[in-house]
This record gives sequence, structure tokens and C-alpha cells, in this order.
Amino acid sequence: MGNSERTNGDEEFLLRRIGRRELLKRAALLGVATPAIAGLLAACDDDVADDEEVAAVDEDDEDVDDDLEDLVDDDDEVELDDLDDLDDEDEVPADVDVDVEEITDIPRERTLYLRHGGQEGQFIEHDIWNMYAVGSSHQIGGNLIYEPLAYYSAFADEMIPWLAEDWQYNDDSTQLTITTRSGVEWSDGEPFSARDVAFTLNHLLSISTEVQRGDEVARFVESAEAVDENTVVVDFHVPAPRFFYFMSYKFDIGLYIVPQHLFEGEDWTSFTAFDIEQGLPVTTGPWRVAHSSPQQKILDRADSWWAADQGLVDELPRVERLIYLPFGDETNVAQQVIANQLDTSHTLQPMTVQRIIQENPNVITHTYDQPPYGYVDWWPTAVLVNHDEPPFDERDVRWAMSYFIDREQMIEVAKDGASGISQFPMPRYPGLIPFFDYVQDIFEEYDTTEHNPERGQELLEQAGFELNSDGWWERDGEVLGFTLNGSIFFADVGPIVAEMFRRNGIEAEYAQPPDWWDNVATGNYRVGMNGHGGSVGNDPYDTLRLFQANT
Repeated sequence: MGNSERTNGDEEFLLRRIGRRELLKRAALLGVATPAIAGLLAACDDDVADDEEVAAVDEDDEDVDDDLEDLVDDDDEVELDDLDDLDDEDEVPADVDVDVEEITDIPRERTLYLRHGGQEGQFIEHDIWNMYAVGSSHQIGGNLIYEPLAYYSAFADEMIPWLAEDWQYNDDSTQLTITTRSGVEWSDGEPFSARDVAFTLNHLLSISTEVQRGDEVARFVESAEAVDENTVVVDFHVPAPRFFYFMSYKFDIGLYIVPQHLFEGEDWTSFTAFDIEQGLPVTTGPWRVAHSSPQQKILDRADSWWAADQGLVDELPRVERLIYLPFGDETNVAQQVIANQLDTSHTLQPMTVQRIIQENPNVITHTYDQPPYGYVDWWPTAVLVNHDEPPFDERDVRWAMSYFIDREQMIEVAKDGASGISQFPMPRYPGLIPFFDYVQDIFEEYDTTEHNPERGQELLEQAGFELNSDGWWERDGEVLGFTLNGSIFFADVGPIVAEMFRRNGIEAEYAQPPDWWDNVATGNYRVGMNGHGGSVGNDPYDTLRLFQANT
């Protein structure tokens, strides 16, 4: 309800004792909720950032956090670790020192260290490289292994052919013909062909909802046939003009084409596709999994790549090794970035980024060294309520909760203003802006981001709630209250939103259960904070589908 477009990152943040209120104000807690930090790059190209759509909050209201004064106790100070003295010559994170046999040495200047993902300091999916298997994660190496038929660029609003060089629909969009590239091989030497594409679609059709993306394939696809080595004909139940876009990669979301010669006969829900000695996982891309454990994932560059051979890229990646490390304590991560031990990191607060840039001028963000240190993200975030759980099945209760949230204040306190508010649960990318404009008159009547506590109170009274002697809304002897659950991404925003509910008579508290993502996926929750990847192109369909009961 009322979305913010996610962002991740003062001087005193890492260096001195500060009160808890100041800690929240300066985003010392890990979290998220707006234009996203694209990562801190200590060694990168000088590509120009596209920041035209970065949203900003009005900075004139210097008292925006005054009515959260009681959220924390100014006398209760938090001790932050001093910035350690770091040896500039020691440019490797300490926790990368894991005994990895038979791994060749790669020079530091050809190695990219990344901190991203993990739970409680470990990768829990390190031995799952089949992106359809239960528990897999495409975001930490998997999206590099399985190349797409095409990429979609949200900022350029264009499709970029990749494993497919062409695709055509018939006149009524009930049939799609895909032409795959010649001369592409899997890393075990087997040819990539149209047969892999047809096999992937037909098997997803057969197992449907057992795996992610399967239900979408089954909804539209009647059959897929490889009529020759480079031609796939896909027949649909109904016109499906969006289907190839669905298959393409949007950021890191798309349909993974798998090798028939390895996946045929396997149970896709449990097959891991991981055996380094046997060359698994196989890939058409330039990266090979050299090591994967709870502590780190190592991907080494191959000596050749079809995309370079065929001129889609000018040359092989200059980086020869990728080392993924689990994200940990933000202070330690900041220290490692400052010392050039890390090349890119995920989920850093704006004030953390500011401090890092002051200490290490080689570090840049998507907006270089200027706020908001990120871009409008494809992952809008919101408070989710489970409509199957009373009283959240009542429209007036949901609107009342939304009216109690002061989004501008939340962003100013938690993110120091480096964030944005969206009335629609999708980002303002070039291809989607016309849809925002089209419904603007509806938003004028139904402002999904309005802060109006008085109206919220009226709606709860209309729903039969009364304030009890303790100041909580109550109906039929039951107090309106809940645990507002979230993940590490919401550690800064979550407590503030929970406090806003409390100040308006809802008995709420914030928590970060380790199984929060699983609970969201299974619908086992009442209220929580989450984001989603939906529409990024020129159609709101992918976002709207997320809000249908069958998805």
C-alpha cells in the first residue's frame, strides 16, 4: 500500500557514538525502499549514468522527523565500530581465504569481488544451479550461467537479440516463430539449438505450477516444436503477443533455457545441475563455476565466447574471475570497499555511501558521487496485507492503514531523502510513463499515498472499531494489531512504519523472521514489507498479474 521505489547507502556514521534516533535518521540500519543503489564500483568503466527519472523528496521540510521523536531514546547510544586501520596492499577480504583446491591464481586486478545475498552470512543455495529447482537463486551467479533468448533494456526501451536472432508472430499472435543463433555451444561441447528451447517450453508446460514460470507457460502455450536446428514454432491457446517479452531477461527476470541433453528425465524441482568435476552447470555464457560453497562462489572466465566470436560484444570480459561473498555487517562491508577489498556491494545506506566516497575517490555509484547514489529501481516496495486474514479482507481497514503512513517522513528519516514515492506498484521507466499519465485522474480521486490520519480513524470507526482505554483500536473484544514482518532490506524503514501504526492506535511491532521470503511465497503471513519485480517495459501486465489470486 503506497509504494516506494527501492534504493540502497555523515561522515560520523562509522566513526563516533550516536544516539538511536540519529542512527535511524542517518540510515545506519540496513534496509531499502526506493531508487536502488546499483552497487559500489571501485574499478569500472566511465559509462554515463541515466538519472533522469530519479525521484526526490522535498528537502524544505527540515522538521520532517519531529513527530518520531519518541521512537527512540536519545540517551540510549549505539556503539559503532571505529573504522579499522586497513593495509592498502591487502586488497582481498579476509573471509575469502577458504581452502579451495585446484583453483588457479588470477591477479587481483582481473578479479571482481562482490558482496550480495546470503542468509546469516552464508549462501544457502550454493549447490543449486538449476534455476527451476526449489531453493535456487538466479541473482547470485545463475543469471550469468543461463543466457536469455533476448535482453530487454528498460532505460533504452528496446529488445536486444541474444540466443535468438529473430522472432515473429503470425497475424493474430496465436503462433510465435523463434530463430535461434547458429554456432552456439554449451560448455560441454554440445550444440545449443532450437531443440533446447522447445524442450524447455514443453517440459514447463507439463509440470506447470510445480516450478516458477511454469504456470505462465501453461497459461498460454499449447505446444512447441523445433522444426529444424534453428527454428522453434510455438502455438498458443489464445493470442499471446507478450510471450516473447515474458521469455526475455528484464534485469534478472526471464525464462531460463536449459540443455535438453542434461535436463531430460530429471525432476526439475530437485535436480541441482551441480557437479563441478562433471562440468556442471553447463552454460553458453563466458563464465564457468569453479567453486561454490556457503562461504563463496567463484566463477572463472572461459577463453572463448560465441558472443565475442560473432561480434555481439567487442571482446571477452576483461575481468577473469568473479568472487561472490555473502553480504554481512554493513560497517565491515564499508571498510572493505574503502580499502579496495571489495569492488561492488549490495544494500548500502545513502550515508554509508557518502562516507565511502569521501574516503575512496575511486568509488562511484549509478549517479557517480551525488545523491541519491542510485537509480529508479524495478523493485517497488510496499506494505503487504493478506486479504484472506481478517480484518484485512475489509477495504476500509486497508485504506485506514495506508492513511496512517507518512511516506515522506519515512523516507526522510530512514533514507535521508534519497528515495521516492510511487502511486503505482511499478517504476516510472520510459515505457511505463504513459500508463501513469493515463490514470492520473483516478489517483487524484484515490490517492494511494495520501497521509491522512483523521480519515484513517474515520474509516476504522465506520468499520466498528473503538479506541480502548490503552489507546488501541478494538472491535468485539479483539485489538487491531499485528507483527509487521520484513527482511534485511527493510531494517531501516520497518521500525518506522510500525511506529506510525502504533501512534495511530494499531498495536504493531516490527520483526525480521529468517523465513520471511518463504512465508510470502506461500501466503503464510498477515502483514509485512516486501517488493516485487513486475513490469519494466511498455506494458503494466506483468505487475497487474502479480495481484491476481492465481499468481
